Amino acid sequence: MQAFVTGYGPGAVRQTLLRAAAYFNLKHRRTKPMSTQHFVNEVQINCDPESVFEYVTNPDRWHEWYPSSQPSDKEQRASEVGQKFEIVTVQKPIKLIPFTIKKTLTYTVSKSEHARSWEINATSDLVDSTTSYTLTPLANGTSFKREFRYVTKSWLTIVEPILLRKSIIAQARAGLNNLKAMVESKSA
Repeated sequence: MQAFVTGYGPGAVRQTLLRAAAYFNLKHRRTKPMSTQHFVNEVQINCDPESVFEYVTNPDRWHEWYPSSQPSDKEQRASEVGQKFEIVTVQKPIKLIPFTIKKTLTYTVSKSEHARSWEINATSDLVDSTTSYTLTPLANGTSFKREFRYVTKSWLTIVEPILLRKSIIAQARAGLNNLKAMVESKSA
């Protein structure tokens, strides 16, 4: 087996990842993706389901509550099945090293029941994902559940379990806490 580490610093990390991916692709060709993950997070929001639904199905607002989402320069809506929109995400796998993974994902709304549920699918060269939101009315607000399922492809199958998975889980938790704060502050 060949050694992949060539030195230290951001250039070396990138070079190491590229060499590892090249080695993996040559030695272990597979027709199916290797890494499938499924995470569920839930939060209670002191606001009616309609207001929560309107906020979370507006991609232009995602950067306000979801840590990896970047602001969009175009107006987008995504409340009806079949609608498409793009989101740019930036992942920083290692806090101390200035290495980021930036990707543009095109999402398609696959399910939409106003104020009850919403589901989107995205496909890119590195990942396929499905994100589902389920809203349940409560006496004092809404139970909001977010399910995130994804399959990594290419060199990301190597990097994801080592560098990204913990970050993705932490972002989902932070995102729901941010969502709760944003929606509750707007309804106050």
